Amino acid sequence: MKKLLINHFISLSIKGFAVVGSFLLAKVYIDKISTEEFGLFTLNYGYVVLFATFIGTGPGLLVIARIKAEKSSNPFLFFLINSIITIVLWFVVRLFFQFNIYLLYTIIITGLCYYINETMRLNSSGNVYILQKDIIRTIACVVLIFLNIKSADDILFYSSIINFFSIIAYGIAFKKEMKVSFNSTYISKNDYMDSLSISISSGLQIVRGWIEVYLSGIFLSLKEVGLFSVLQKLAKLISLPINALNADIAKKVAVSIQEEKIDNKLKHQLLLMRITSIIFSLVCFISLGYFLKIYNYDSSILNIIVGGVLILTNLANALFGPVGLFTQLSKLHHFFLISTILSIIITAILSWIFLPLYGILALSIINLITMVLWNVSLYFKIMKATNIKL
Repeated sequence: MKKLLINHFISLSIKGFAVVGSFLLAKVYIDKISTEEFGLFTLNYGYVVLFATFIGTGPGLLVIARIKAEKSSNPFLFFLINSIITIVLWFVVRLFFQFNIYLLYTIIITGLCYYINETMRLNSSGNVYILQKDIIRTIACVVLIFLNIKSADDILFYSSIINFFSIIAYGIAFKKEMKVSFNSTYISKNDYMDSLSISISSGLQIVRGWIEVYLSGIFLSLKEVGLFSVLQKLAKLISLPINALNADIAKKVAVSIQEEKIDNKLKHQLLLMRITSIIFSLVCFISLGYFLKIYNYDSSILNIIVGGVLILTNLANALFGPVGLFTQLSKLHHFFLISTILSIIITAILSWIFLPLYGILALSIINLITMVLWNVSLYFKIMKATNIKL
């Protein structure tokens, strides 16, 4: 138990460093450039994360899902196929909307980073996964801002290159297998469809997590987008324990699904995660007003209420446990896909109706409602299909 506690707090510290880095990035961006530009950066980064997840996460997680398979397709080829699909979609979208071509380069490079990072989870700790996925990118963005690079697209592009070379350097230095190969001796359509399903469901999970930001970009000003993003950053402190846990237990989850039971160590990890999330939520409630002042936003009653609702949303997500990871790595990923699509549709419809009337308050309440409904559906589906109670 002592070792489990130590590992838990090490993981929290690493993930916490990533969250502190995001706070620092927001503060530097707002002080050095502007709140409006920070809103634009937030929107563009959301698009990068979405498409990069579609490109790289599915093929990468397939490696983990097939951990005990006697024969499996080369997942890197699936990454290449997803990249080609994304490039085609990009040029179709450009017929209607103008985007900087560097944003496409950023998406492809970031997708490759996600793919390699996912595959290395088989023989690296979750702390390394978090370091490469979050921390390196954030540090790079802060450094680029201090180097007087002010364009959101340029900051994202150059930071993705830095992130890529950081992952490659780590893999080479510590001799980690990165599953990058053009070998095509065995290709399974079923493997690709499973990979594609994971990619789409992971991408939809990103949409579900970012849809409020996407919609705020349509209905609200860039300054309000920045405000909502800053409040989300504080609220996501509560999700820090479950994110740290997810980064470290993918292999255990795959084994648990196959054996239809959770070992005692994982049960203790889940308990620690929930207790820590409750403590973090109390800290966030207490510091909410002060947090707004740090970022030069008004600590009005409205902003406090919006922040409080976002805190409750992330607490609910943490208390339900890693339902998303369990369904993605099991035969339930199709149910995950359907429930996520329904969650996005409900969010979009409610936002379309109420967002123009009530602004970010409506956005935060809709986020809470759809998050709880999504978690409830997955939690009971896992329990019914696998007898696993999270």
